[in-house]
Amino acid sequence: MDDSNLFLMLERHRDVDREYISDKAECLSYRQTLQAVERIGHVAEVEGIGQQHVALIAENSVQYVCAYWMLLKRQCVVVPVSAAASDEEALSQIRYTDCTWIVAHGSHLELGLRLASALSLGLLYIAEGRAQVMARPTRRYGLRAASGTAVMIYTSGSTSQPKRVMLSHSALVQNVMMHNTVAELSHADRTILCLPIEFGYAQGTQLLNATLVGASVHLRRDRHFDPNAFLKLCRNIEPTFLTVVPSLLRLLEMALQPKDERVGSLRKIFFGGSPSHPNTLRSWRTKAPHIALMNTYGMTECGPRISTARPDDTDDHSLGYPLPGVRVRSVSAESGVQDGEIEVSTPSMMLGYYQQPGETAASFSRDGWFRTGDLGYVAADGRLLLTGRVKNVVIVGGMNVSCEEIEAAALATQDIAEARSCGIFDEGDEYLSLDVVLASGADLDVEDVRRHLRQRLSAHKVPLSINIVKSIQKTANGKIRRF
Repeated sequence: MDDSNLFLMLERHRDVDREYISDKAECLSYRQTLQAVERIGHVAEVEGIGQQHVALIAENSVQYVCAYWMLLKRQCVVVPVSAAASDEEALSQIRYTDCTWIVAHGSHLELGLRLASALSLGLLYIAEGRAQVMARPTRRYGLRAASGTAVMIYTSGSTSQPKRVMLSHSALVQNVMMHNTVAELSHADRTILCLPIEFGYAQGTQLLNATLVGASVHLRRDRHFDPNAFLKLCRNIEPTFLTVVPSLLRLLEMALQPKDERVGSLRKIFFGGSPSHPNTLRSWRTKAPHIALMNTYGMTECGPRISTARPDDTDDHSLGYPLPGVRVRSVSAESGVQDGEIEVSTPSMMLGYYQQPGETAASFSRDGWFRTGDLGYVAADGRLLLTGRVKNVVIVGGMNVSCEEIEAAALATQDIAEARSCGIFDEGDEYLSLDVVLASGADLDVEDVRRHLRQRLSAHKVPLSINIVKSIQKTANGKIRRF
């Protein structure tokens, strides 16, 4: 398959009338999707939208997918912005990525207008398969990302500064093709996309996987996850595979009944993003033995998939074998120690972090392997197992959150003198915790701190546990002691 432009993955289904994408409001076949892409693309062409960085803000929807493919066809670099982002976060992300235009859909028109006005950008609003220009840019940037970049996906790294991972057309195509050698999906398959579509794990491993083989995707819009409502949706949509994070897998397991007919159509569930509790997996296998649970491992920087367990692999600690073409090694600074930092070499590697050559260089070993920041080892039979993390990143609902980013948001008020954030585990799920020391004379309670953070952070980044303490322990050199 030609990997020079990701759009060709969709283009090859031009004459297919089989259902492609749907949400609660509409449903389009592959042919109809391409027609919609042409319609909104005509407006974009008239406005000179092409070969630029373009921010895309929308909930999971058919219109999001149409806008996504239109921008790729116009050789733009797509910059997904979380639909749950605060104004401050969205402003920072869009400014940082040198966008010229914003594309918005649905309830995000007002947000798009505020952002366009603040940053002097153009705004293209998508509704009912049509595009309307709401604002025109007063400044324009050409492409500044590395040559061949298709998308720039936000990731919280080990510092408070946001990073945008530049993934090329070739990397995304290669990763999807490598993964499908294990997933073995076909045009007869159907899935429900239940994670936010701007999340690289959802975009790369569900939307693109389904598109590659001509399968169908139903986009679930509601960001609040009600497991019983989702199981009811499964009964109606009849998906054959799902991609979820462990926290959703656990919620579904708690609502699942033995031999539950609501998941009767399901054959495979891919899960990853954080550790899964063995009790959850055992319960799934007891209640729904016909479903293959396939543990996966990946990093946004790697395209994202690195390894996937086979359907017959029931070792709950195994992350499976590296995908074809992917090499994995464990590097330890101490001789004789089994665990080391996992390093990866893959054809789907990122082009780098946008405008951060120092961060990019630091992420690779001297011989060009990507340093994941995860601890683990490769077993004698070639399977990958993880044992911990090097980087100070907490995985919340499958999404990386930098502890330093949380601390920086807390310290944005003069009422807080010190802050320390970390991850806490409960029944296999990881949550954020924050300790703060109040400044002299400050009169804040926990809810005051929480309100302060909500003004600056996405909802999933606001710590579940917030504690006001008298002091925070430091190391000998004055750094926060985290362990």
